Amino acid sequence: MGLKISKQIIEVHEGTFKVESKENQFFKVIINLPLEHDNY
Repeated sequence: MGLKISKQIIEVHEGTFKVESKENQFFKVIINLPLEHDNY
């Protein structure tokens, strides 16, 4: 699954999606999702 699709799914669930990288050193994806959802 592509990162763009992943980001869209996470945002639908009111989460956040962040990508950090340093050339030739690391690539990090940070995903935060709420424990509760107002619409449930």
